[in-house]
Amino acid sequence: MSDSIYSRIIFVGREKELAWLTQMMKASLSDPDPQWMLSIQADGGMGKTQLLKQFVELAQAPQGSTNQRILITQYPIDLYLTSHQTERGILRSIAAQLTTASKAQPFAPFFKDLDYSFQATKDDIAHLRSSFLDCYNTLDTDQVILLFDTIELTNQAIQRFFQEMLPQLGPQQQGKFKPLVITAGRNSLADYCQHPQISPLKLQGLSPTEIGHYFDQSFQTPSAPGITQEFIERITNLSQGSPILVALTIDWLNYGSLPEELDADSPEEFKRMMIELISELRNPEDQTILAMAQLKRRFDAGLLVEILGESLENASALIKSVSKFSFVKSHYNTNGEHQSCLLHDEMQRLVNDYILQPLDHNNSLRQKWSAKAVSYYDHLITAEKNQVFKQSLQLEQLYYALYADKDQGLERWRSLLKQANINGFKEALNEEVQQFKDQLNNQEKQELALAWATLAYDKGQYQEARQGFEDIFDQPLSKIIQSQVCPNLVFTYTHLNNFAVALEIGQQSLNWFLTELDSPQCSLWEQQQYLQDFGKTLNAIGWTYRQQEEFDQAIDYYKRSLDKLKNIQAADLDRASTKTNLAYLFHAKGKNREAIAHSKTALKIAKRLGNPKQLGLTNNVLGIIAANSLQEQKATLHFKAALEHFSEIDYDRGLAMVNIAHGRLSRQSGWYKVKPNRANATTAQADYAKAMKMFDQAI
Repeated sequence: MSDSIYSRIIFVGREKELAWLTQMMKASLSDPDPQWMLSIQADGGMGKTQLLKQFVELAQAPQGSTNQRILITQYPIDLYLTSHQTERGILRSIAAQLTTASKAQPFAPFFKDLDYSFQATKDDIAHLRSSFLDCYNTLDTDQVILLFDTIELTNQAIQRFFQEMLPQLGPQQQGKFKPLVITAGRNSLADYCQHPQISPLKLQGLSPTEIGHYFDQSFQTPSAPGITQEFIERITNLSQGSPILVALTIDWLNYGSLPEELDADSPEEFKRMMIELISELRNPEDQTILAMAQLKRRFDAGLLVEILGESLENASALIKSVSKFSFVKSHYNTNGEHQSCLLHDEMQRLVNDYILQPLDHNNSLRQKWSAKAVSYYDHLITAEKNQVFKQSLQLEQLYYALYADKDQGLERWRSLLKQANINGFKEALNEEVQQFKDQLNNQEKQELALAWATLAYDKGQYQEARQGFEDIFDQPLSKIIQSQVCPNLVFTYTHLNNFAVALEIGQQSLNWFLTELDSPQCSLWEQQQYLQDFGKTLNAIGWTYRQQEEFDQAIDYYKRSLDKLKNIQAADLDRASTKTNLAYLFHAKGKNREAIAHSKTALKIAKRLGNPKQLGLTNNVLGIIAANSLQEQKATLHFKAALEHFSEIDYDRGLAMVNIAHGRLSRQSGWYKVKPNRANATTAQADYAKAMKMFDQAI
């Protein structure tokens, strides 16, 4: 491979910005109520990442006579990486970097908790937050500086981190050390986190003087092209001061062009002229850079072997070579070892717009590369044992699967969504598909909207879910999607205590199902789907009547639901749900034999399907039946099982229901201990305290 013409990374100017950063660093140490959060905002290519790296060097330099001890995340937490798209991943990265910087093991307990935590439930995250903060507050230092990059890629999980966790990393009441948080991105941190101590810093383009210094540092040989002040002024206007475009101008000149050959008259023409240089490079260097523009989630030697067919040795050399370019962002592990590199996001856009689109106008090359990436990820996913890391890989793979073949990618999404039990993972899966929304047909867009609304329902956000379901109805609707929305709307309105509307929608839905099932155009597959959703709607109507304590009506609808579902193989989970609801009502009416029979059948189905939510619901009902039958030990076992299953999937409503039911059992136990002569009130206190704790948890 020949020597590259690409310029090395050069940092010039930014004295004002560095002075601001330095001042905030000092102020956070001396000011009793400092502005300790700085949000650097600028368009792509303006040098945000390089400014952060320069600040790392500045912060790590000897501090003169003060001899202050500073712990800093030397490698900014870049939200571009899938591993940083979860709060768990961010906390892990911060802890690892601060551990390396401290030359001690302050986060050892946190890493132990991390190793034994394989889920991403709310309880799991809450525990990891607590564990992290316990370790964070023991740091032996004067200052902690946390750096975040590319925050415009903040998803819902990271937004929760910014809103809920980031403020807890602020100035500590015990005054052990002072923090400074710096974020960089196209958006402001204030877009994701409302906090009074956020200072904004808008990054401007390089000035003509700074660009002149850039050229001076780049051309220090007798053969350097003659750079005039007029040329510098012109580059300033055409590049709009963007460091990445100035660097590309250096590359253009290194390739043999002369200043007088620059014939661009607008910023867009200038960008095209500078970026097209890549297509003139030698293979495989040009292919490597083009592939990086497409394979933007994780780019390492193993992936390059799969894509270009290079040997591992050559691929490693290529990665090492391109990682030195000014437009490449390299990522390192906490030991400083190079892990992967990614094309600068603005460079990705330029390469895609001006090279890949004209070169690969029908997308065949990028689809081919994406298909190979899917195969590469198959090996990574098979080898990964940690469930959380495996999910990160599945998300990255889903992006390429959707790009390689939209239909197959959507099937992969549906399969992963069906298997997913954690709301956070469902959310991330939907976000991957959301990136391809413009390529979806109307039915697929409705399917995605349905997935978002269903997720809101599962999270107990019933107003948001109602809006989502109704928005779907406000557009020309696929009948299959309408079939699936019907029971969800009934359930949602019932949760909102609007029983009249729930029943009205329910009855309209039943009439619609009957019409569609009688239609000669109804295929066998459609018939099965309609019958399943018909049964679910009957179950939903039954639940509405149950909430109004009209038990006979509810039982009638539950029985009708089971009748519709009995021959639908795919409806086993729905049958379990209906049987659990029916069991509760039979118990309420004193028919425990029927109640237990339905519950046991539902439990058997839920165990066979391995569905935590249904296992929790059915165990809760069995616990209630046992508790009311004075079988305290048996009831406790069912309640504990229900809590475990609901905790596994972050089902808050289920956890509340179990705590209420279990709390009532404890209250009841205390009551029986003091009957009939009220002589043993002291022995009942533990039961009452236990009940009170459960009621508090339910609230």
